[in-house]
Amino acid sequence: DALPISASFSTKTDPALGWDTVERLFAIIAALTGDKPLVRTAITDRWIIALLEGSNHRCPSAISMYARLAREHTDLVARSMTVSTFLNIVVDSQTVASLKAEVMECFPVLQANDERCAAVLEDRSTTVPLLAMALNMTPLNSADYATPVLARLCERPAMAAACASYQRFIPTAVSKMHRAMETRNAVEMRYAVRLAQLMFAHSENPQAFIISQQLNGTLAIATQHYQKIFPKDVTRGAAELLDAMGEHSCIA
Repeated sequence: DALPISASFSTKTDPALGWDTVERLFAIIAALTGDKPLVRTAITDRWIIALLEGSNHRCPSAISMYARLAREHTDLVARSMTVSTFLNIVVDSQTVASLKAEVMECFPVLQANDERCAAVLEDRSTTVPLLAMALNMTPLNSADYATPVLARLCERPAMAAACASYQRFIPTAVSKMHRAMETRNAVEMRYAVRLAQLMFAHSENPQAFIISQQLNGTLAIATQHYQKIFPKDVTRGAAELLDAMGEHSCIA
């Protein structure tokens, strides 16, 4: 079970690894280092760096392993650097959707476990536009892996405000609702509505939502014509957002 050289991660092909889980990697390192904890730490650090470098080179095995490492052993990864690497992966047109989905699932974990990560995710000049791009890049022929993650991230008010500040997020959320209505996918509709709710609730410019004819029209259609198709909580969420925007408009 010799460890493959780190150079194997510099290619975009799957290296012939002797391990397939993070736990397996740790077990091999432990077997090689015995009772030398400092050596074990040094080797572990080297392999984490190798995984990060491999991910930057778009090696599928490295991306999958590093994503697992980020989710399961968050304390071991260089978090801010990890977020930057993962953001580049989710907007990379050459990376397959299944890997992007794995990577997207890391963001809520990193956000919850490290304030530096949360701050990077809320960066309005760099991160937010990339997240909007990732949201737009979800393939039509696969499950929407991006909207549920964005909705979870936006449960944090500062994140919701950051996303709401980027104009393209509103039409993107609307397009996700349209997609969900066309496919009659209640789960995707629930997350798309929730994302819009959170952004509106914490927006510094709620007027941008109120004047969006696309958003108002889509919510009205969902409320009026999809009551027998979607569960009550989904259409109720759409109705509540529509009402909240109407009330805010009257107050303004």
